[in-house]
Amino acid sequence: MLLAIDESRSWFDKKFLESAEELDKLRNDGDLMFQLVSMVEIDRMKLVQTRAILNYTASKYNLYGKDTKERALIDMYIEGMADLNEMILLLPICQPEEKDVKLALIKGRMKTCYFPTFEKALKTRISNLPTVKKFLQPGS
Repeated sequence: MLLAIDESRSWFDKKFLESAEELDKLRNDGDLMFQLVSMVEIDRMKLVQTRAILNYTASKYNLYGKDTKERALIDMYIEGMADLNEMILLLPICQPEEKDVKLALIKGRMKTCYFPTFEKALKTRISNLPTVKKFLQPGS
């Protein structure tokens, strides 16, 4: 999926690639640094890689903390999510006899570690930040 953001109009276009030729064109034109999508076009720049897109957007809209301590806290949440994603992504390639045990481990960590931590952060920290409050308002 590709997003093109036009700040002067406060909107974006979402485009799904419908053919291998469209993907090949992006690759051949040098738009995809690592030859993979997703890609966001913002400020006349084509951004790839999820964390780069998130960091750029968070920095641009002042959502990446007011100081290094807040940014470190945000990075900890990001890395926690990356750890959870890695566990989930590796599940299909584990040995069949290990799948049930690993799935139970993932579910247990989601319920006891990750989700409670993210929920607490959303309720107590993140939603109270002025820039996030503004960002979460309808029509923002």
